[in-house]
Amino acid sequence: MKTVKKISCKDNYPSASTMLEISKNEYERERERSNMLDNKASFFLSASIAVLTIFIPIIPFSKMLNFFISATKVYFSIAIIALCLLLAALILFIISVSNLYSAYNIRQYKNINYENLNDEGILQTKKNQTERGLIKHYNSILIYNATINNEKAKKIQIGLKYSVLSFFLIFVSTITLIILIGGLSNGQA
Repeated sequence: MKTVKKISCKDNYPSASTMLEISKNEYERERERSNMLDNKASFFLSASIAVLTIFIPIIPFSKMLNFFISATKVYFSIAIIALCLLLAALILFIISVSNLYSAYNIRQYKNINYENLNDEGILQTKKNQTERGLIKHYNSILIYNATINNEKAKKIQIGLKYSVLSFFLIFVSTITLIILIGGLSNGQA
């Protein structure tokens, strides 16, 4: 009588197919997150430049010399404070733009290594082991890309905070200078 050996085809990694699907989904989410962060950085960068180009031309720089010659000490001091606020706003604006630009600046992301897709050795490997290898590959890519996206998000957050603060200071200093310098040159003060 012949005995038949039962060969058990046991998967070394029974959850590999599930984890591979999760890895693929997370990879796509990080790609989408990267695009979203780039769009935010680009939008805030454009908005910052637009605000600056609107406010700077309305500051009455041409009337400042006459103002400072004829201003009282109080108005002179207020104007100096407003100019200092404007300078601080411009410094904060530069910090903001620097952070937003570096967040938007193109960085090399890791992608799936497609060169091995046609490798004979890999094609002959058990499905379960190939999935495990792909999970490791996706995991290293995800960790790298998520780190880049986290850095981008921090730079955008810093850039946004400095933008808001610089907008406020530009607004206050511009309005103050318009009221002081515009008012004195019209004979109202």
